[in-house]
Amino acid sequence: MEEDFGSVMSEANTAGLVVNSKHIAKFAVRSDPQPLPATSVTLAYGNWAIPKLVGLLTDETLIIRQRALKSLCERIHRGPCSIEAIQEGAVPKLNECMHHSDRLVRERAAEALSIIALSAVGRQALGEQNGVQTLHNSLSEKEPSVRAKVLRALINQTAVREGTMFVLHCKAIALLVAQASQ
Repeated sequence: MEEDFGSVMSEANTAGLVVNSKHIAKFAVRSDPQPLPATSVTLAYGNWAIPKLVGLLTDETLIIRQRALKSLCERIHRGPCSIEAIQEGAVPKLNECMHHSDRLVRERAAEALSIIALSAVGRQALGEQNGVQTLHNSLSEKEPSVRAKVLRALINQTAVREGTMFVLHCKAIALLVAQASQ
């Protein structure tokens, strides 16, 4: 009896292997018929998305930098991602982006700094890593859309007493009030 049962199981296993082999052959790794352009931002999942995006903030290709900023803004709305971005060194890189010649890069960098300023950890990081000073220096921005995001970031920074202290230290209150009234 045991041989019969063993031979039946062996035949079932063989049949299963044949089906699996056909399936694997059908969907085997092949060259990508539609390769992604070099300017696309492909994100890693899980723990690697934020470090990848923060690294792309200094990419020399303008479109990649713009897309990385957009994706970063979308992701850091969640508190843990914002903190992770701070830990990965996003604030100094965003400060650098605020001096970029492209309007969209400056606008999205200001938006990201505004989102970061929503949390206590973010306000502390902006204060300690020259983010408030960079925002203060950007209050005289010519582009209204960038200036609006800068104002939003400074308003978020002043939401609590600790954040306000960094803004006061930069002597930005008078300029902030003047810009807000325009």
